[in-house]
Amino acid sequence: MTLATRLKNSALKLIFSRFGPSVTTAVSTATGFLLGYIVSGTSAIGFNLDAAQQTTVSLAISQTIYWLITELVNKYAGEHAAALQDALKQFVPSLESDKWIGDKTVAAAAAAAQAAANPSTGEVIPTGKPVAATIKPKTKRKPVIPYNPKR
Repeated sequence: MTLATRLKNSALKLIFSRFGPSVTTAVSTATGFLLGYIVSGTSAIGFNLDAAQQTTVSLAISQTIYWLITELVNKYAGEHAAALQDALKQFVPSLESDKWIGDKTVAAAAAAAQAAANPSTGEVIPTGKPVAATIKPKTKRKPVIPYNPKR
């Protein structure tokens, strides 16, 4: 896996995780610093921005950055949704590949999981293993008690 792929995957995991709002805040903060840099840079050359112009510049920068992030995330999610839908077509042939995980895709995934988990129907998942056989129960670990020589 290349470095670029790892960075892309890490960024997307971060955006889709519970830290998504933190990413939004970071982008807003970066936009504020960029606006401050633009205002100080333009005033250094004798072009002062009033409050309305600063608001317009800030809106344009924020809108462009958020648009870019949204487009990249949606492109990535759409490609993987299409791959999932194509894989589910072997269980539900009527499923359309529309790059959207909606009710139809969720129902197809549930049907595929049910068919895979119920070997009595004669249907086999592509790996040849029923879903129930691949699930292993979690074992509880015993707590580690630190060694204390004074006891």
